[in-house]
Amino acid sequence: MLDACGVDVRVAPGLVCCGMPAWEHGDLESLRRQAKKDLDVLTPYVEKGRQGAGRQSHLLDDAAPRVAALLAAEDRPRAEKLAAAVMDPCEYLWSIRNEPRFALPFKSTPVSVAYHAPCHLRRRPWASRAGI
Repeated sequence: MLDACGVDVRVAPGLVCCGMPAWEHGDLESLRRQAKKDLDVLTPYVEKGRQGAGRQSHLLDDAAPRVAALLAAEDRPRAEKLAAAVMDPCEYLWSIRNEPRFALPFKSTPVSVAYHAPCHLRRRPWASRAGI
């Protein structure tokens, strides 16, 4: 879908787990280690003014203020800059919905479906950023 909207889609090689499982288990050392690896990979993109969208972006945007406080002091400023540049892919699509490039062929399908929102989407502080 992002390609259809003219969004330059790339996968940054070298990313590791977002660190949420480590955080949930109280393993702050693993969280710090994983966050440092991802910050090393993603910071050059942020410094070039790039924005990011990712499925596992919860720790990078929504929870970033809490996570930054848990990181090594030298990694906190990079984590805060990264958090400002990252959003969920659906959030990103919503943010460009009124732009001419938003050209997705969505069609109505009149059926009932059950949907269970993932835990990281139940809190939506990002919604105000996206205009929802």
